[in-house]
Amino acid sequence: MEIKVVKKFNYVDEIINMISISYLRTKEEMTDALEDDLLSHEKKHFEDYKDLTNQTIEIFEKKMIKSDDDAFFFENRQEFGDITSILAHLLPKNGELLETVNEIEDEELYSKLSMILFGKVATDIKEIVQFLKNEDSEFITAQDEHAIPVVRKLTPSASWKMILIFEDPKKYIMQLAQIIKRNIPAFEYTLKQQRHIIETLMSQLEKQKSTIIAWFRTVNDNDNIFENMESITICPTLIGASNLFLNTNTNEITAGYFFQHVISQSILKEQPLEDVSLVLKILGDTSKFEILKFLKEEPHKYSVEIAEHLELTPATISQHMTTLRMYGLVVPEKVEKKVFYSISKERVKEIITNLERTLL
Repeated sequence: MEIKVVKKFNYVDEIINMISISYLRTKEEMTDALEDDLLSHEKKHFEDYKDLTNQTIEIFEKKMIKSDDDAFFFENRQEFGDITSILAHLLPKNGELLETVNEIEDEELYSKLSMILFGKVATDIKEIVQFLKNEDSEFITAQDEHAIPVVRKLTPSASWKMILIFEDPKKYIMQLAQIIKRNIPAFEYTLKQQRHIIETLMSQLEKQKSTIIAWFRTVNDNDNIFENMESITICPTLIGASNLFLNTNTNEITAGYFFQHVISQSILKEQPLEDVSLVLKILGDTSKFEILKFLKEEPHKYSVEIAEHLELTPATISQHMTTLRMYGLVVPEKVEKKVFYSISKERVKEIITNLERTLL
């Protein structure tokens, strides 16, 4: 089986999720939403995940273009899962292909939408509308006939919106497509600003692609899970930093920045030696190295104190600290509303040991 790592992002899913989180960031449910995205064994990495997510969204928001159409799709977290994420399955995954949405016939959109919602092609829209008006109705969603079904029950507001969508599917698909299209520049800007994160992710995906496949075989207790696949594609995600997800319909694995934390919890007998060159690259950055030296001499400092000492902006220090935390080089401690940092001596010793094992 061929294992390919692609460097392209799924524009549709990435942009939709960034916009969704941008709206959630102004609400208390932001933290709850991020926690729900994490698997139970990832909880200890929640702060790092939240920091990277916040950092990414802050960059995205600098170029994000909001519109009056946004509220229909993003004003409610539950409706986002029941409506917006379902409609996203009808859109081409590549940003350049959004123009083709207008070429899809209404009948094809209707058939695909009913397949996603009910697992079959509906024959009577009046029957569907009546079904959606029934508050006790439950329906089964599936991307196609091979997907694992999920039972859903819509809220009254979501049911009303779904009725509108069924009555004119192209209108709402086009609205969502236009929201995504106008925010492609914001997403591309985010990719450029987070290139150091992406470079690290891409490098790790390439180096550990075999380990990723082995992990899926282990957690599914099935050595034949990839038996009928001639090839598997591993795709990166920036906003889904905690993701490690296999789509057996498309033969794709989606992996985010913290995929190694997921793998580290598995029962694989042999874990690959850490690629110390990536850590050395971080240590080779003058500012990050100076931060560590400062924390060695004066532990338990918060961002503003570090920024003042190095004569850098708090925003720059925030980015450096996110990276250092991801590599475990600093230990955070939250006291009231401030986060204090100290150098992780154990982590430094571990890096030195791995370096010795690699080169000596």
